Amino acid sequence: MPAICVTTKSTAESSMKNRDAKHSEYKRVFSYIRPYRGRFSFIVALTLLSTLLGLSQPYITKLLIDDALLRGSMRSLVTVAILMVAVTAAGFAISMLTSYRYVSLSARILFDMRLSAYRHLQRLSPGFYTRMKIGDIVSRLNSDIGEIQRVASDTLLSTANNAITLVGSIIIMLALDVKLFAVSVILLPFSVLTIKYFSGKLSGQAMNLRKQSAGIGSFLVETLIGMRLVVASNAQGREAERFQTANRGFVEALLSMQLTSYLAGALPGTLLSISTAAVFLYGGSLVIRGALSIGALIAFMAYHMRLMAPIQGFMGLYSNIATARASLSRVFEIIDAPVEVEETANSRLIGELRGEIEFKDVTYMSGREMIVLDSASFRLPAGKLSAVAGASGVGKSTIVDLLVRFYDPLTGVVELDGHGLRDLRLQDLRQAIALVEQEPVLFNATIEENIKYGHPAATHQQVVEAAKAASLDDFIDRLPDKYQTQVGERGQALSAGERQRLAIARAVIRDPAIIVLDEPTASLDPLNEQRIGAALLRILKDRTIVVVSHRLSLIRLCDHVVVLDKGKVAETGSPSELLQQGGALARLFGEATAA
Repeated sequence: MPAICVTTKSTAESSMKNRDAKHSEYKRVFSYIRPYRGRFSFIVALTLLSTLLGLSQPYITKLLIDDALLRGSMRSLVTVAILMVAVTAAGFAISMLTSYRYVSLSARILFDMRLSAYRHLQRLSPGFYTRMKIGDIVSRLNSDIGEIQRVASDTLLSTANNAITLVGSIIIMLALDVKLFAVSVILLPFSVLTIKYFSGKLSGQAMNLRKQSAGIGSFLVETLIGMRLVVASNAQGREAERFQTANRGFVEALLSMQLTSYLAGALPGTLLSISTAAVFLYGGSLVIRGALSIGALIAFMAYHMRLMAPIQGFMGLYSNIATARASLSRVFEIIDAPVEVEETANSRLIGELRGEIEFKDVTYMSGREMIVLDSASFRLPAGKLSAVAGASGVGKSTIVDLLVRFYDPLTGVVELDGHGLRDLRLQDLRQAIALVEQEPVLFNATIEENIKYGHPAATHQQVVEAAKAASLDDFIDRLPDKYQTQVGERGQALSAGERQRLAIARAVIRDPAIIVLDEPTASLDPLNEQRIGAALLRILKDRTIVVVSHRLSLIRLCDHVVVLDKGKVAETGSPSELLQQGGALARLFGEATAA
């Protein structure tokens, strides 16, 4: 017996938590509506007016039958006809204006939500993108918010209209005949219970459908980006089978939800149809006994049919709300993702920078609970070309991530000109440091547009100067469209070396105090590596350059090198001195030095 009590209590608590979660999500939606409350109130007023005009039409029909036709009054007939035309025309015009204004407003509100999620994604560390697939993120920003907008556009306005229609119809039906009204709604409680039963099932099924859809999106993004590998590995058939499996799961989830949605509407609708037959029987008997006029019965039936439409609309509302809530949950999962790197309340502006970098007892642990840097301490002098060297996996790229504050160290401090990075404004820090990654991100735009991404207000002459500094100008001048040449999706129209030098030009045009290059020559041939080295020497003027590399030819160009080994600083100094000493750097490039 105690075990049963505990289980019941646990179920009740779980139910309360789910209910609180629903209310919390809906409250958060209202926070996006609040800035537009004036426009929203205007739309609600228009909806009220449009619905009241619609509610008057069945009563006008009663006047037509009882006051004009049965009494043979031509004057009343003309008056009722004019009134019917005027009410219909006004209702149509107001309804059209209401729908247009509401769709426009809902689009604005949902864009605010999409923008909020997008801006939050910009604040998240790279580790978030290793835990969540890009296809899933795109699905949440696009499909899920699109589904919320569909529900908002198609459902919420009609819900307001249905609510007013329901209340107005009930009032008029009570005024026409109380007993007949009681007959018309006798089965309504059973319909409501049926709706409540199916609403819980729909919510879970909608969430599953969204997950299946996101899975297909992630699969497509992944395989389309890696299409060269798929074809080269002769894996087309295998990937097609994976696509079929993912789609099969989506179709099964869709059909399951469709069946539940159909039952949620069909069963209560059947009960309401039975009540309509009862109204016919009882209302007709009242007319036969002379207790109710023909016009009143026709008007009552019209209101009864209008009563069914809002109730059936509320039945469908549960399905739509369940779908929207599933999408809201997925969107809020992104918005609620914790931001690992935050500005402090007293963060300061950066003044004139010399570009000296210092790591003091920095320890960093990866998401796999592995120590990547272990009490690392070193200094990179200002205005010099410095290198960070070491074998793969010793923490070289982690130093780059810490320097631009993609992450914060577990312990220790990273300083720029003696100021801890946590004390500086993120915008200023990232304006002062330009990052050139091993695989540069290029947009499907022109060469000039890609270079200017680092400085949108730059002139064409500044673009040309940046290209010269990056040893890219000769290549561009040989192109038919020169700086207006399209680089293709992810820069695929360019070679790896050209993409790398374009990324350097993009960094140079910003004129930062520090440029950090993460393995800039890792996948380049000796000729392109030589061009990159020449570009680095050319752009060194009045700035600090940090190169993360395992290429000895590039490290030899540097003034200073930090050598890492198993997360610790093994040695620091000038490359020539360290190679002569035969320490960690010499061991790292033993074959090269021997040669």
